[in-house]
Order: sequence, then structure tokens, then C-alpha cells
Amino acid sequence: MTNQLITAFSFLLFFQTGYSQEIRVSSDMPESASRIVGFWEGKLISMNTTLVPELQVIDTTFAKPKVKTFKIGPQVEDAKKVGTITCFIHEDFIYEIDYVFTNTVVPGHAGNAKGYTVIVKRDLRTMQIVSQRMINRLNTQVKFVKTLEEGFYVCLGDAYMSHGRGLNYMTVSNPNEIIPTLITGFDYDLEPLTSLDLSTYEPCLNPYLNEISVDEHSVLSVPIIQKMPVKEQGKLPRGAITFLRTNFSGDSLNISLEYELEEGLHVSSVKVRFDKKFAVYKGIFMVNRSSGETAESDSKYGYVYQEWDESGKSTLTKLVQLKKTDLITSIGMTDSDFDESKVSRLNLDANVLLFEFLPDGSALYAVNTIASPNFMKITNSKCILCISADGELKWTKILPYSSNELYANAFFFLQNDELHVYTKEFIRNFSSGSYQYDDSRGIANGLSVVMTERIMDLDDGKVITHKPIIHLQSAKYDLFWPVTILSTNEYLLRYRFTKGNKDKWVRIAY
Repeated sequence: MTNQLITAFSFLLFFQTGYSQEIRVSSDMPESASRIVGFWEGKLISMNTTLVPELQVIDTTFAKPKVKTFKIGPQVEDAKKVGTITCFIHEDFIYEIDYVFTNTVVPGHAGNAKGYTVIVKRDLRTMQIVSQRMINRLNTQVKFVKTLEEGFYVCLGDAYMSHGRGLNYMTVSNPNEIIPTLITGFDYDLEPLTSLDLSTYEPCLNPYLNEISVDEHSVLSVPIIQKMPVKEQGKLPRGAITFLRTNFSGDSLNISLEYELEEGLHVSSVKVRFDKKFAVYKGIFMVNRSSGETAESDSKYGYVYQEWDESGKSTLTKLVQLKKTDLITSIGMTDSDFDESKVSRLNLDANVLLFEFLPDGSALYAVNTIASPNFMKITNSKCILCISADGELKWTKILPYSSNELYANAFFFLQNDELHVYTKEFIRNFSSGSYQYDDSRGIANGLSVVMTERIMDLDDGKVITHKPIIHLQSAKYDLFWPVTILSTNEYLLRYRFTKGNKDKWVRIAY
């Protein structure tokens, strides 16, 4: 039988700035589970983690797609509670990462839990367990899984509840909220390759350790910020980055990179890379001052650009203050009635979504929210900074959004040497393909909302295009978040018809 999924998809092909983008929209499909894992042989694999861990498989090779549900989890005997944190697909196998509680735990008191973590390898053709590996550490969250040709890294951690008591052992959606405690590497037969224990590092200096990276040679790098004692009177505060590095062979090369900051500055985020061309380490620290230390908080934020030689000796330090009155102006907040006198209430380091070095050595820094909770007018506005290879502020961009929940999330990624931003927008905010800011309080449904894509030039931050990805207008549909990354150049969006338990999938390939 011809693959009905292919025949059901309508293909739209259009060109933007010299490259093609292919969009495929499915026909109505049965409702998938809460988290999409990926596709395998014409089947959509999704997972539920709330009550009973299970996989849902939608076979799209039939004229009427068939749905099968499979219970998952490790084979253990001492479990009081088992939960699947995440899954990923490699070739013909699905890998589950599960936590196992060996004692009874009341929700909100996961700090009292005892148990361990298990990685399960399951054959997708039979759904039978092939092998499993116990990690003698109880973790209830996964910050990331990085799959490579020779194996995979999994970063385990914990996440604190925003309210209530204790640790939250339910799966959280935002990796930035997960405090990593252990990174382990395995081959695809679940043989251990390497391990880094992060549990001993001071959490107030490294609250989430968000700058963990894996390079093209499978080398894992973790910058750890540490304080250094100051013995001489009058000396400025000093610190150091212990640059933890390991690979699948278990080799380590830990480099200590010292830094000095002006008194009162605190590091909120850091990005470090080794520039092979010039044989130097380059680092960018996003910094801020404690509240009350500056009038109107005009110079509360900034960044430090620093270089070190191969031995770790500092060779260049440059502090650039980011004045909010320069970054956030009435011109930048086009078509909004933002009052510049309220600029001191903004927060430029809240919920970092993107912090990456670009091929030319410059760095891109994107923040999802810029307002404090008591200043809601433009809470969900996005702030983007581009810092040049020599540490100068290259350009900055504000994407203005109101406190409407519709604007709470954005998805940033780099593709074809451009910055892409996915956001949900009210259709009425578009006029002839151009976005105009509107502090809309309308009802968000399939008739009023579309998923849109901005494409931005990395050289100057200008928006090349800002258009709806596709119009799927129906009162029955509402947009479902988040975006699922299928590969390095393919993404999946999902529209859900909740009353009829139907999905529509939009697959975008670049």
C-alpha cells in the first residue's frame, strides 16, 4: 500500500533569501501523547509520563492511521514508583530514561526519596527490552540527551518547584530550570564510556550550568565558575572558571581560566570557546549588579569579554555596560506605548533561550522575557544581543510583546547562517505580511492565531521576513507548544483539535 501519510500531505515549497524551505502538512491524525519523541518507519512515536509511563505509536501507513499504546519502564522488583523522564530514538531502538523510587514519597517531598535511575534500550519492532543499565544515583530530570555517532551523553539533574515544598519529580518542560548533577556517556549497547559528577559545585555560582556544550569531536565541555580567596586588601574580587572537558574515551583536560570582575558584579551566564585559529580561549560573561547599587539600574547589566592563552593566563578583559535606556527605547519598541521611565523595572537576563558563538567568532544572546513580574506590560518581549568577535556590541534587537500568555514562549535556532524565531501571533497583527505590535487580549484559537517565523540577518539584526508559517484556520484547532526538533534541519509543529482528539502535524525542512 502506498504510504498514505505521503499522499495525505500537501506540499508547499517557497524560497527565502536564496534557500528552500519545504513545509508538509498532514491530514487529521489521532491525538498523540503529550510529548513527541520522533518518527520511525512511518510511525509517530510519542510518550506520556504523568500516571502510567507509556508510548503511543500512530502508524500512518494505513488509510485510517492506527494507534497502539505500550506500557514502558524498566524491569525492576523493588519499585514503589517508576517514572519515564524522556525517550529518544536511535536506529531501530528507543531508549528510555527512568527514575525508580524504592520508598513511598508524597508529592512535593521528593527530597526524601530513595532510589536510582535506569536507562532502558527497547526494540521498536517488538517493544521488548533488549538491555538496561542502572545508574546508582536518583535523578528525576534530564537536562539534555546528546546523540552522536559513537554514543550519547545524558545530563541528569533536579528541578525545584516554583511553589510548594521540596523537589519536583514531575517532568518539567524547560531545561533551563533543571540543575544538572551528573553527565554520563554510553555507547548504544549501554556500555559506560565516561562520567562527570557536578553535584559538588556551588549552586549559587552555577545555578543551572546552562553553558554545557559538545563539539564536533564529541568533546563535552562544562565551564564551572568558582570563587578564589582574596588576601590582599584593596584587591578586586577574583574568580576562576574550571573548564571541565571529557570525551567518550574518558580523557580529561581541565583548564583553569582565571578572571577578575569589578566589585559588585555577579556572573549570570557564561559562554567559553577555544578559537583554534588564534589559539586562544574566548569567554563572554553576562553580568549584573545587586539591586540598589545603581541609580535607576541604568548600568545594572553588561558583559565582560575576556581572552586567555592556551595555558589559561588572561590576556584581555573588556567590560561593556548595557544601559537599558539605550537598548530599550520608544524607537525599539515600535508601535507600543511603552513608557521609558519604567525601564528600571526590566530584567535582561531572565530565561535565556539562546547563547551561542557564531562561526565568525561573534556571540548571540537571546532572552525570552525582559520585565519583572510586577511590571507586566511588556513582560514577554524578547531581547537579542550580538557581540562581535573582539567583544564590541554589534547590534541589539527588541521584539515587543505584551503579558498575554500567547506570547510567553519563543523558539530560537540558527539555520543557513541566519537566526530563526518561531512565535505564536494573533493574525490581526499582520498587515500585508508585516508584523505590527498590538497588545491584543483576544481569544487564542485556530481562527485568531498562527505560528510565525522571523528570519533575521546575523550581520545587523534586521528582520528579513516575518510571516505566518502556514494558515491552518479552523475554530477547532489551537496551537500546541513546543516545537519538536526532528534533526538538524527538520522541525515538527503540532496543531491539536482537543475536542475531537485529532492532531495536525506541520513538518518543516530547510
